[in-house]
Amino acid sequence: MPDGHECAFNPRSSNLVADVPRDVESKRLSLAVNYRSLRTTAQQLRGRRRMMAPFTMQEHERLCEDGEVGSVCYFSNTRCEFAHPETPEGIDRRYLDVGAALIRWRLPLSTDGSGQWTHFEIIREGTKI
Repeated sequence: MPDGHECAFNPRSSNLVADVPRDVESKRLSLAVNYRSLRTTAQQLRGRRRMMAPFTMQEHERLCEDGEVGSVCYFSNTRCEFAHPETPEGIDRRYLDVGAALIRWRLPLSTDGSGQWTHFEIIREGTKI
């Protein structure tokens, strides 16, 4: 799931969920039914994160197709600094002695929520002190 939980679902879940309103109607039950398969829930969560992106993203982050954001993290033994992944190569010169990593994380679902790290890939080792 987009929130990091792993789950298995029936590939026919959309069809099964679609059967519920028909059953409720045919049996004339007085129930309100919301169409809510795992697939539509996941799509809703991705859409919510994209909608909240302008309010929760930082300048050094780039929005990705899947609703996550990406950035570059420059790090050493004493500091850590983030940069936008599309920063011109020239800026890299001031980071010659440090390591670099590509990072990704899921945006929060609200302005006061917290995101979740999903990926940290070292692309350059730093100089050992």
